[in-house]
Amino acid sequence: MRKDDADSPKNLVPHVSNAHKLGSGRVTRAVVALLVVLLLAGLVGLLVL
Repeated sequence: MRKDDADSPKNLVPHVSNAHKLGSGRVTRAVVALLVVLLLAGLVGLLVL
């Protein structure tokens, strides 16, 4: 099982690199937007709790 777990992330890496090559601008903007939303949601969650 450990070998399978080690292989799965390696298989995902090439797909991510290809996505960045095809549309680096769009991908980076989407990632940044998601991170900002997650940070804001986390801050709001902490304030509510």
